[in-house]
Amino acid sequence: MFSPRDLDLKSLALHTLVAQKMRSDHSLLLKAQNNLERMVDRGQRCS
Repeated sequence: MFSPRDLDLKSLALHTLVAQKMRSDHSLLLKAQNNLERMVDRGQRCS
């Protein structure tokens, strides 16, 4: 079986991975939002 310390290290690694994924997802969302706003701005200028 695992010792409690092994379990702590595993959950810590998992939390770190999840946090990194959330951060990269968030920056992707921000990029997409910026692109959308730019497209809307361009569309409004054209019409």
